[in-house]
Amino acid sequence: MILIKVSRKGSLITDLEISGHAGYSVRGSDIVCASVSAIAQTALAGIDEIAKIQDSYKFEKAGKITLSLPCDISREQRNKAEIILETMMLGLHEVEAQFGQFVKIECN
Repeated sequence: MILIKVSRKGSLITDLEISGHAGYSVRGSDIVCASVSAIAQTALAGIDEIAKIQDSYKFEKAGKITLSLPCDISREQRNKAEIILETMMLGLHEVEAQFGQFVKIECN
């Protein structure tokens, strides 16, 4: 199962962890893993390239992505990051709605 942990400060996403494998199909042809990965990696690219927030995420051991937004970013960066991350969450919730036995989202 893919576990997505989201931490918020108020309504703002501050931290994110995605870990595990869906187990929907064999590795390399698992559409659930591919969907979550594509959504997350696109959002992380947006954090880097559009919001201009570098070094906020990392790809750890296979299947694990972590993000922690720094406290010292500008209001403009925070606003852009919020839009990007909330859009990512829309996509991840859609995957969870369709493949709930393979993806779980936990919000703190």
